[in-house]
Amino acid sequence: MEATCGSLELHVVQPSSPSVRLEVLECGRDALAGADQSIRSALDFAGYGVIDAERVNAVAARRRELEERHGLLSTRTARTTGVTFADATPAEQADILKALGADGVLTTRVWIGAGTGFSSRRSVSVQLRLATAADRTLVWARRCEIEVGIEPDQSAIQRAARCAAEGGRPR
Repeated sequence: MEATCGSLELHVVQPSSPSVRLEVLECGRDALAGADQSIRSALDFAGYGVIDAERVNAVAARRRELEERHGLLSTRTARTTGVTFADATPAEQADILKALGADGVLTTRVWIGAGTGFSSRRSVSVQLRLATAADRTLVWARRCEIEVGIEPDQSAIQRAARCAAEGGRPR
C-alpha cells in the first residue's frame, strides 16, 4: 500500500488576508513516493518480493475501451473506472491479493511532529506493518523516529523510512 502521512505542522493558508488561517501541512507526494521506494528497495534486498502499489491499483480498477465513430473516422479511448485498493471492500481486497499471489500487505505511516523551540526541532516517525493477506494477522512491525531541525521534510522522511526498513536502527 502507498505510504500515508499525518502531520502536526501548521502553515498559513492566505497570508495576505486580514484573518490569518492556519492549516495542517501535508507531506509532499514526492516525499511519500521516495519513502515507498526506499522501503521497497530495502525489502527487495532483504529477500521479500514486493508488489508495487500502482500494480495493485491497476488490478483493482476496471479498464473499459470506448470507440466513437464519426463518418470514416473512429476514435478509441480507454477509461479506467473503479476503486483503488484502499477503497475496495475487504472481500474485493482479498480477491485482488489472491490474483496477484500476494502473501502479505505492507502499510507505511509517516508522522511529522510540530516544530518546537527556537531551533524548531521536530520528530519524524515512520512505522511499517506487515500483515498476512489472508486474515491481516500482524507478522511484524517496525518503527523508527528521528529528531530533526531545519532538515527538509523530504530528506527527513527518507532517513526515517530507511531506518524503519532496516530494523529501526537510526543512522
